Amino acid sequence: MVKKGLYLFLLSVVFMSFTIGNVQASQINSKGGAEIQGTDSIKSAVHGTIKDNGAPVENVLVMIQEKGRSNWIQTRTDASGTFKTKLTDGTYAIKGIAGSGSNAYGTNESFVVKDGKIQGEINLSEKKQGKNASAQSGNLTGVIKEGSKGLKADLVLLKEHNGNVADVYTVSSKGDGSFTASLPDGDYYLNGIEFNGGIYIYALSFKVEGGIVLVDGEPEDHLAITVPVEKYAGKLADSSKPLSGAHIVLEKQGIEYDEFIQEVITNKQGAFSLRALSDGVYSLSVNHSTYSSWKHITFEVMNGDIYIDGQKTEIVKMTVPDVNVQGIIMDGNKPISNGNITFTGETDDGENNYFSTIVDSKGKFQYRLKDGQYKIIEINEELSNTRVDVSFEIREGQLVQEGAVKSALTIDLPPITLSGKLIDSGTDVQGRVNIDNIENYEWHHAETDEKGIFSLRLKDGSYKVSNGSLIDGQEGFSVSTKFEIINGQLFIDGEKRELLELQVPPVSLHGIVKEGEHAVKFGSYYVCSNDQSFCSGQSLNPDGIFTLRLTDGDYMFSHVLLEDGTSVTINQEFSILDGKTYVNGQLQELLEISVPAMSLTGTVTESGNPVTGSLFISQTNNEANPQTFWGRTDEEGRFNFRLPDGNYTVSSVSLDDRTEFRAEKEFSIVSGQLNIDGQIQDTLEVSIPPVTLKGILTESGAPLAGQLNIMEMYDADNPLQMMAWANEDGQFQARLPDGTYRVSNVYLQDGGAYSPEIEFQIVSGELYVNEQLQEDLNISVPAITLKGALSDSGNPVSGGISIMEREVDYPHSVWIYANEEGGFQSRLKDGNYQVYYVTLNDGTSFNPNIDFSIVSGVIYVNGEQKEELAIEVPPLNLTGNVTVGGEPVMEGYLGFNSTGETGGMGENIWIQNGFYKSRLPDGDYEIAYVQDYQHGYFPIGKKFTILNGKLLVDGQEVNTLDLNL
Repeated sequence: MVKKGLYLFLLSVVFMSFTIGNVQASQINSKGGAEIQGTDSIKSAVHGTIKDNGAPVENVLVMIQEKGRSNWIQTRTDASGTFKTKLTDGTYAIKGIAGSGSNAYGTNESFVVKDGKIQGEINLSEKKQGKNASAQSGNLTGVIKEGSKGLKADLVLLKEHNGNVADVYTVSSKGDGSFTASLPDGDYYLNGIEFNGGIYIYALSFKVEGGIVLVDGEPEDHLAITVPVEKYAGKLADSSKPLSGAHIVLEKQGIEYDEFIQEVITNKQGAFSLRALSDGVYSLSVNHSTYSSWKHITFEVMNGDIYIDGQKTEIVKMTVPDVNVQGIIMDGNKPISNGNITFTGETDDGENNYFSTIVDSKGKFQYRLKDGQYKIIEINEELSNTRVDVSFEIREGQLVQEGAVKSALTIDLPPITLSGKLIDSGTDVQGRVNIDNIENYEWHHAETDEKGIFSLRLKDGSYKVSNGSLIDGQEGFSVSTKFEIINGQLFIDGEKRELLELQVPPVSLHGIVKEGEHAVKFGSYYVCSNDQSFCSGQSLNPDGIFTLRLTDGDYMFSHVLLEDGTSVTINQEFSILDGKTYVNGQLQELLEISVPAMSLTGTVTESGNPVTGSLFISQTNNEANPQTFWGRTDEEGRFNFRLPDGNYTVSSVSLDDRTEFRAEKEFSIVSGQLNIDGQIQDTLEVSIPPVTLKGILTESGAPLAGQLNIMEMYDADNPLQMMAWANEDGQFQARLPDGTYRVSNVYLQDGGAYSPEIEFQIVSGELYVNEQLQEDLNISVPAITLKGALSDSGNPVSGGISIMEREVDYPHSVWIYANEEGGFQSRLKDGNYQVYYVTLNDGTSFNPNIDFSIVSGVIYVNGEQKEELAIEVPPLNLTGNVTVGGEPVMEGYLGFNSTGETGGMGENIWIQNGFYKSRLPDGDYEIAYVQDYQHGYFPIGKKFTILNGKLLVDGQEVNTLDLNL
């Protein structure tokens, strides 16, 4: 039983945060409830896997740009095509790829970071091979110098094409550093300088206009590029020998992003060198075929010298574990050939990690891991992925499985249970299909071979092919085909089949995006089916035309992201029937989507200086369905919105320095023009108040990163709620108006939580604690007192756990998260508590009602001391299918009551793709009604009983309770 009202609200907050740019955001329905004053989260590492025609794009430099912003982000993929870098939620585009040997190419592949994750893989749909622009004579000349001497190296240039695939040019210098190139007109960005297999980032933008090179608008006939000299030495080794061929990535730590500085490769002696650095805090990451460590070591540069843990050092020495995990992956009696595997796990020091490494042509793999608990969760073959669950431990550097030391792991893949073919108008085609497990929300993907055949190793269960794409042009399509795997065999509609034939739908949606009478030339759009089983984000053609292959069903054209960074919510509903498009029952040969003109421009400033951040704008003249819009400033503090006529207020602003404030700036849009206090204005000026609260978050004197929830006291009608974020140095700040506040909860980056209940006042912009003027608010969290494990029949599961104080007048609650290993922890003060609610990632929830106490930092359950708190998930005991006229209810909920309790439970069970499930305690119940989001309300009155964990209907035990409305 999921609290869907809360879920939808949080989902809307997340959705506001995932489209970056100067935007009119997706509209957020707000019908009461506390106002959340910010949506940014602690910026942590994001994993993404890049593939090209199904093959991982491995060991390359990736050039990423955030939509609507001019800054660049560089990162590197490992041997499995996976990168790891610090990104905020938002929309990004991979603009260029640079491999070894000047193998570079341009692309424009978009991806979304949502809730700190990238869903699925990033498949490159279009590439443009890089060009060597070096020439004997040309319009670009210059020299690359290392200090005072010339440097033989390669310049990597990107040429933008108004949102289309970028051109990548390589310009090579001679031994004396001189270079000459011939470049066509356009805007260019120098991404970096390649040297000895590594790269040094050197940012330079310029334009070629009429064959003339312009820098900052001024002609420049000779570019002088100087890079710092090599100054610092380093060495990488395991316990016995140096590690050669490792990629060392140097980044400078920043508030919003980490800045990629340099990448080098270790030589046969494991040695590497770094160029001179300005003062600041830096990190070194390690990428090797047998080891990956993001921010393996952090150091500080002061007055040009390197300090590690406060000690000056001449050589940066890094140690990695020895190879301690190795094995072979078998398919029957033969090993698989090539692929990669994915690990997850937690080290003994509490670090959660995600790793991926290659499987060679003989099915073998090897890796280096710190001591801890780990699990292999996925094996990727050339054309498909297989979910697995192989647990093991690294103990004192040795591989341990089921308590015994092992020399190697042998993983036997399950047999192929699904074979299929992709067909387009009678012709076998190559492509990719995405398949969902209806029962547990696992997803699988498979690529076809050249004959259109695909296969997967699926365990018994119910599945649905939801969508796919064609390799030729990467054209996406929707499909809705259900099937079952029973005893390892394929069944469709109850009939055994040998092959699942998938018919690719024809192009059924033709449309155009226009602003006024003119087509929108550059941009992207987003279309989803009403049941959310299919979503597609595609780029518009240069003439504003878009097409999609959609099966019959109901859809929504949700929003358009324009090249100027603005986004317009459309929410145009339409249907596909017999391969044709209809709106309100009317045939549409061409679906026209209109975007409004720019109606709001403005700036965000502090003391007259521009600042960057996000704005939340709320509609105030639509009480029945008020909308909220979200947008970002550019680097100059400017923002743009495309708002329809109406009354609005800038409700809050979240700045990139991790502060926020409630603005309450009112304005109107009248006939497409900005109106403030009845006067037409050109721009809306938003002034930021000063920082009034500074502090530091520590544990035993050591800084901690985390999120602080701050609530205004003594304002019952509309208390101000704010969040502040402590960075890795434990420092946080906030812009609070005068008032009395309380720090209610602290959620730490290590997964722990704490409720300090610290009160303070802001008086005339100054901080007072216990009526004493203070410079900083120091919050020291206690050590972890609660550790636990969430499991289902002995298998770890993840989810959210709600804990509440007992036997107090004003009980406080805290929410903590159990990770993929089922582990959770919190910092609870001494007292009595109850675990009263658990929500699992499979969409179910239950009430464990486990009482426990913390006494002198120790866990007690029923008076007995425990090392950890064990929460066992009850079994699924209520499942069934819901149909209307034989067709599944794609989305809705069951309203049911506990008939054995006065007033009933009044809970809901949610329906997805015609299926529902729940975990109920023993008792008598009644399904009162079904709410189908498509067909409406259906009264039911169906009674049932849960007895000894079993489902009984009319006194008879049954496996499922199906409802045909």
